[in-house]
Amino acid sequence: MPLRLPWRGRLRPGAYRAPAAVCSRRRGRRAGMGVTVDVHEVFKYPFEQVVASFLRKYPNPMDKNVISVKIVEEKKDVSTGIIYRKRIAVCQNVVPEILRKVNILKIPNVQLEEESWFNPQERNMRQ
Repeated sequence: MPLRLPWRGRLRPGAYRAPAAVCSRRRGRRAGMGVTVDVHEVFKYPFEQVVASFLRKYPNPMDKNVISVKIVEEKKDVSTGIIYRKRIAVCQNVVPEILRKVNILKIPNVQLEEESWFNPQERNMRQ
C-alpha cells in the first residue's frame, strides 16, 4: 500500500523516504467543548526512539506551560498486543488576557486528555 502525503493530493517528487516510524492522530469534532485532531506523520528515526520520546515529552524544562502529565488508564490487549494509554495533562491557560474577559476562559489551567494506541507488532502508534 503506497504512502500518501498531504501535498495537493499526490506525492511530491523526491519527498518520499522509507518510514521508520509512523504516528497518526484523529481529526474531527466531538460533542461539547472537546476537539479531536488527526495528523499523519512519518519520522526518519527508529520506531522505539519515537515512541520513547513521545511518552516522555512532557513535562520538560523547555515548555513551562505543561504543569503535569498523569497516566489515568493503561491496558494491554493480550490477543493483539496493542497497548492503550490515556493521559491527562494540566497546562497553564495561555489564552490572551483580552479573551479572558469571556467568562468561560477565566481559568488558570486547562486539562487535556490524550489517548494513544501503541502496536509494537505493526510498529505504529495512533493517538
